Amino acid sequence: ADDDTRFALYFLEEGYDDDWLLCKEVAGNNCNLRGDDDFLDYIDRNDDVVGDDDVLIRIARNSADFDDFCDRIDEINDGLESAFTTLEPVIFDFRNPIARVEIDC
Repeated sequence: ADDDTRFALYFLEEGYDDDWLLCKEVAGNNCNLRGDDDFLDYIDRNDDVVGDDDVLIRIARNSADFDDFCDRIDEINDGLESAFTTLEPVIFDFRNPIARVEIDC
């Protein structure tokens, strides 16, 4: 994969299908994926199209680049894991499996 289209590929794999978000240009059924800088610029300029109510978009907007985006997701996952570790003995019976929530990057 082109290292410059990591945001577009990530969001595509997460199920986003908005050509305006993912593609720099569309020719027929072919999508020329946005480069990372173009992707970040697009989401910064278009809050009416990609609102701040989307968690992944909000994380991307606050990221300097894709590596920063992944670092932020790792921090969120660490926080979730820590919260589950703390709450598990109190809320969940130890005999029942606990549901794990994690965002992959």
